[in-house]
Amino acid sequence: MYRRALATAAFLALLVVTSAARAQDAPDDGALPSPIAPGTPSAVPSVAAPAADPDKLFTEAMNLVAEENFVEAIPKLEEAQRLDPGIGTQFNLAICYAKTGRLALAWKNFRQVESLARAAGKKERADAAQAKLAELRPKLASIAVRLGGTAPATVSVDGDVIPTTELTFIPLDGGAHKLEVSAPGRESFEELVSLAGDEGERREVVVPALAPLGMKTEIRTVTEETTNTRRTLGYVFGSIGLAGVAAATVTGILILSDKSTASDRCKPDCVTATGEVDAAGADAVQRGKTLLPINIVAWVVAGAGLGAGAFFLVTSRKQPPKAAGTTLVPSFDARGGGSALLMTTF
Repeated sequence: MYRRALATAAFLALLVVTSAARAQDAPDDGALPSPIAPGTPSAVPSVAAPAADPDKLFTEAMNLVAEENFVEAIPKLEEAQRLDPGIGTQFNLAICYAKTGRLALAWKNFRQVESLARAAGKKERADAAQAKLAELRPKLASIAVRLGGTAPATVSVDGDVIPTTELTFIPLDGGAHKLEVSAPGRESFEELVSLAGDEGERREVVVPALAPLGMKTEIRTVTEETTNTRRTLGYVFGSIGLAGVAAATVTGILILSDKSTASDRCKPDCVTATGEVDAAGADAVQRGKTLLPINIVAWVVAGAGLGAGAFFLVTSRKQPPKAAGTTLVPSFDARGGGSALLMTTF
């Protein structure tokens, strides 16, 4: 009987010690939401099971922490925090996250501990959390979000809403993260941001002004013909040169024909055996004299035109082409709908 009484007393003493260790965890209002990251099992089984003892889980977790076995301590602390949320449990959980390389999650929990501790008047705990935050900051990978436009917007990363005051420094662990920006009456913006998770890594994401709902983007390509003066002159002079070649060729053929006629009929004078003037021979001689200067001028024009045309065409290729441009032109109809016309010029 004496031994049973001693055992009962020892058991009661152990319960008192454990409760004292967790006493600082309990929030003043006793109803804090669990800060555990998404993914922690929270479903209630259909068959009632004995509830786990948060004090026992906390004690087991702290024994593991003393052995520096942070990986196995985390699920016990998470479950203890889920069953009985407390500032001290969350503080130790954040330490375990930091020790296992989950720095962004550690930062999130330390921030919550600092806020809750200051609200509860627990300055020592708040200052300890603040010191941990200062220690973590230079080691964290992070992004900064810069919003375009003046409309108020809601920014979330991986489903967690980010306060507007914290957009310049959003700590994230390595990997891909979904950034979403939304605003009432506006199209939403989404982007997948990937981080290597290197110490001090930083990226800035610039979000354009959100378009009004119902606004469609239409892409039209407009070909803008640019005028090249040298090319135009080349074509003009080349055409003149070709006309000169044609005129010189025709007059040259006529001259050769008249020369042949004159050679046959005018030996040496254009007079027949009866002493009469050979009209055909005389006309050929006269026509040849008329066409000869025309033929010479035509050849000169042909040479000059072709030469000038070739010069202007060759030199026109040295001018740089006009750069292509793109313009986004928004438009709205009478019913409140709208569209965006994306015009590209070449």
